[in-house]
Amino acid sequence: MRTFPMLLALALVGASALAQDPGMQAAQQATQAAQQANDQAIRDAQLASQMAQNTQQQSMQNTQCYRCSAATPKFSVKPGRYSSPVEVKIRDASSGAVIYYTTDGWTPTAASTRYTGPITIGSTTSLQAIAISPYGGRSRVAIAVYTLNGVPPKSPVPQSVPAVPNPAAAASGSAKLLLAQGTAVSLVFASDLSSKTADVGDKIFLTLAEDLEAGGVIIVRKEHLRLRQLPKLTSRT
Repeated sequence: MRTFPMLLALALVGASALAQDPGMQAAQQATQAAQQANDQAIRDAQLASQMAQNTQQQSMQNTQCYRCSAATPKFSVKPGRYSSPVEVKIRDASSGAVIYYTTDGWTPTAASTRYTGPITIGSTTSLQAIAISPYGGRSRVAIAVYTLNGVPPKSPVPQSVPAVPNPAAAASGSAKLLLAQGTAVSLVFASDLSSKTADVGDKIFLTLAEDLEAGGVIIVRKEHLRLRQLPKLTSRT
């Protein structure tokens, strides 16, 4: 007889447990849904933060990259027809940019002739130039066609240096005056010179700061000597 009450009690406990299962399951499902929503919110926040960082980095790169490319070179002489040789200078507005050019009709590259000074155009020529910035950016190609009727370029005329010799030496016709080795010669610029007035490739002239003497005799007066030239400017910043 005792077995029956025990079986009845077990059946009641089982029925009670079954009755509580739906509520527990609902609670568990709600907890899981909340956890999933929280995880998704965290992932969305991380994604938004990463996108914001990428946008900021891209903005910084775009801000810095205005230096990447170089400005298109400009020619000092307009293209056209000329009756005599013309001397063309090439300039570029980008600081530190290196200019390369061609005169044979080919598009210039970094392997072309580097611009170091004025170019004499003595016959019909298609002059093309590019500039490359220190960051490797390349400019557009500048093109100018100069038409000349086969006029040869002018050859530079060497300048003579007048001197005032020793009268006694001049009379003898054989004596020569020589400066002792190591004699200091003071030179100055023949004209005002600055980065605003000088271009790449310009010739720079020097003159004596004072009369040149040897043994108490004036060899060259300062107003008679104009030397040229210093090494050409190769860059302009």
